Amino acid sequence: MRALFHIEPLNMHSRPFHYWAWLGVGVTMGKGLLASRSGWDVRWAMNQALSVRALAPADQRSSADPQRGHGLTRDQLVLFGQEEIREIYGVPNIAILDGMQRGTWPEATLERHAQLFRERVGDFEPDVIFTWTPSDVLRRAYPHALILHTENGMFSRAPYPALQFFDPQGLYGRSLLATHADAMRAIEPSGEERDWLEGFRARLRQHHAATTPFTETERRLRERYRTLALLPLQFGGEAGFDLNGPFRNQGEYLFHVLERIPADVGVLLTEHGTGAWVGDRIDEETQEYLRAACPQVHRITRDMCANAGQ
Repeated sequence: MRALFHIEPLNMHSRPFHYWAWLGVGVTMGKGLLASRSGWDVRWAMNQALSVRALAPADQRSSADPQRGHGLTRDQLVLFGQEEIREIYGVPNIAILDGMQRGTWPEATLERHAQLFRERVGDFEPDVIFTWTPSDVLRRAYPHALILHTENGMFSRAPYPALQFFDPQGLYGRSLLATHADAMRAIEPSGEERDWLEGFRARLRQHHAATTPFTETERRLRERYRTLALLPLQFGGEAGFDLNGPFRNQGEYLFHVLERIPADVGVLLTEHGTGAWVGDRIDEETQEYLRAACPQVHRITRDMCANAGQ
């Protein structure tokens, strides 16, 4: 069996190393296949910059270190430059992915990209392709391969274990969860399944009550508001955000919610750690305005989490 891990080669956020975390996950999964002794052959596709990390000697740095090496060999890599892909489409990088996600690129355009992909990969024809970005060109290049779209699961941060999902159909609006939503809602769980779910929820509530540093904060807020809503912000210029709604930054998204949510709903606001790094964050002046104009908004920061846990 042959597996190809597709780490998006297009540069995002002016940073060719932006997808270093995907590289780390892809290498971990690929090396796991190689170590299984089941006859797997593995390749990793990426840009030139990420190959520096991929080829650097494997070390014991934290998995959260973007500069750690992975110890791959040059013959395991399939490398692409940005411009050879952009010349095919003639639009900004995020617009290339947008067209793939929405299925709007002409077949002839996709075929040019697929031909480039096949030529670069050479005689290695994958049976399975793992990708973190939309896959139209991959399907065009290898129509018989199983393409698994992957990303972090909904609950993939502490206290939950790391979680990945694998969707054979697509990402976001083209995923199985989205396209088969009505069928899944129509499923009636059995009494045994309902009992199991309620037991699981009860254990989870008990665990959170015993471990979260915000138990008292939550109690106070529930006394003041009819209910609470969690609003986790993301960051723009990223397929996972831009391809899922009519927003291009967190300010658009935030005020879209705040101007529609009832005043008796308390809002717990969190910001993505990468948002500050790429410049898509809620600045101090806006935060000051929100404290006065929208007192129902309560911003949770990493510093607060650290201090509360002491």
